[in-house]
Amino acid sequence: MKLQDVFNDKILGTPNQELLTNSNFGQLLPSLTSEVLITTEVDKLLNQQTTLETSFSLDSETSGGETKTAQNTLTSPDVLPSASLPTNPTTAFAVGGNVLQVTTTADENDGDQGTGLSLRDAILEANQNPEQHYKIILQGGETYTLSIDGSRERNAITGDLDIQGNVTIETLGEQPAIIDASSFSPGSRDRVFDVLFGSQIELKGLKITGGEESTSKGGGIRSNGFLKTNGVTISGNIGNQGGGIAIVQGEAEIVNTHIENNQATGIANSGGGLYVDRATTAIIRDS
Repeated sequence: MKLQDVFNDKILGTPNQELLTNSNFGQLLPSLTSEVLITTEVDKLLNQQTTLETSFSLDSETSGGETKTAQNTLTSPDVLPSASLPTNPTTAFAVGGNVLQVTTTADENDGDQGTGLSLRDAILEANQNPEQHYKIILQGGETYTLSIDGSRERNAITGDLDIQGNVTIETLGEQPAIIDASSFSPGSRDRVFDVLFGSQIELKGLKITGGEESTSKGGGIRSNGFLKTNGVTISGNIGNQGGGIAIVQGEAEIVNTHIENNQATGIANSGGGLYVDRATTAIIRDS
């Protein structure tokens, strides 16, 4: 379904179709003045009974010299509860572009979205375009398990999730999404994230758990680039140094983050929760 048709059928209704024509749709889009669910995936997102009220204005320049306002109420047996809607649904659910919504909790690296888009496949896509920023959306309350064995690999195809570009991973909903690395085979245990040199990642509203790197730094996360966490829990990880997080190079900003119940197995004072190397800059607040 085209975006034009989503507006006509889902938002405006038949009586208002004349306000959106193919010739002026591109001009009208920037003049939307309130949060409107703009997505070709609208039918997939709507999944519970509720009412969604939408309104927008068309400025005088794009509506033939007259300002018009169209308001409509959409009631559907499939509408997502308003409490679960993102702050900016236009951005968070944009189809295409650089926003990817993960649709399966399984660990896959097949590049085939026919079985659902996995977290690993989303990161693989972002790694292919390191000069662009990607936002990856996870569903709150779900557990995304890492299970494809193959530690010491640096391209996120197996083992931990190697970050080579510029990525934000965030949760949709009030509950955190959990990324769990405890399902690797005993001889192939690995951390959750490895942020490579020159790359950057922001984690929002997640729980990072189950990582294990007993012979290396960073059981949950190792960063040699730029790392920012906000509203994140780092728990139940094991590392030689920095059981939860190891900031080896680069910079880190740890905000409103709980680092608890992690373990360092290396030398004394090696940072059960957080290890910060001398050559790095780390800002920690409300954590």
